[in-house]
Amino acid sequence: MIHGDANDHNVIVGDPRVLPRPVSGLVDFGDMHHGLLVAEPAIAAAYALLARRTRSAPAAAVVGGYHERLSLEDDEIALVFALVSARLAVSVIVSATRTRAGADDHYASVSETPAWEALERLDRVHPRFAHAVFREACGRPPLAHGPRLAAWLAKADAASVLELDLRSAKHLVVDLSIGSSFLGADPRNAETPS
Repeated sequence: MIHGDANDHNVIVGDPRVLPRPVSGLVDFGDMHHGLLVAEPAIAAAYALLARRTRSAPAAAVVGGYHERLSLEDDEIALVFALVSARLAVSVIVSATRTRAGADDHYASVSETPAWEALERLDRVHPRFAHAVFREACGRPPLAHGPRLAAWLAKADAASVLELDLRSAKHLVVDLSIGSSFLGADPRNAETPS
């Protein structure tokens, strides 16, 4: 059994003088159902992305925290990104449906705009990258084969692709940073007024 709608609107917190405020319960059991256990942290992670500018850090923190209490399997972690995206899509669909039906309930559309923004941010995240972020949040190597690859590379006797040693050869550093005078920037523009 999962709650199915764990978000900041449905959390009851305790004494406001105690920080961080202790969670004392949840309300709104209308979405409670039997289902995949991993759907619970995915739904909470989707809500963590609302009104945030970052792409996956809040969601990764939620999934990592959930994993500390109730361990997720590799196959479950692989589903998180798709489930987060699906929850956000459901949120905007429900809001649009209620608005179209003429429902005059502000709460029904409270997450519509931030959900669209979160979906647009997630659209720029490659699913394999998101999977690696969630794996790392759960204390696993970002890439399942990463440790094996690192061990192989450590033992590999690779030949140099250059005929010189870059650590000791003469070299010229070309600064291509945003403040590079080589690119026409004036270093005086970065000075603070006295």
